[in-house]
Amino acid sequence: MSRRIRHQLAVAAIVFAVAVPSFAATASADDGDLGTRLARVCARVAPAEQRVSAIIARLEGGADLRGSLAWFDAQIVRATSMNRPKIAADLQARRNLLADRLAQLHRRIDRLDRAADFCREKGIAV
Repeated sequence: MSRRIRHQLAVAAIVFAVAVPSFAATASADDGDLGTRLARVCARVAPAEQRVSAIIARLEGGADLRGSLAWFDAQIVRATSMNRPKIAADLQARRNLLADRLAQLHRRIDRLDRAADFCREKGIAV
């Protein structure tokens, strides 16, 4: 995953973590400037869900999909069979990081779903 995508996902997470709860008590689609700001935040939910879902799909892909966890498993087996312990260890470390990231992404999708539900409750289409 590129730095740009990671940065965009981090910014989106911060925006939703800060903006959505602050609107929870009073905002609706008819609140003037606050409603406009809420609409802008809600408009970002669907694209963020699409990006996160695409990353999840890639990580959960099969062994033929480069970058998936199954692909890393196959590469680790291949490196081990070729007596390349350093490469196998590096691949295993990267795989472990990506597995942790996958768990984070699933939690992020859940939060985005809650944000989308919140927006719908306030009368804003997502």
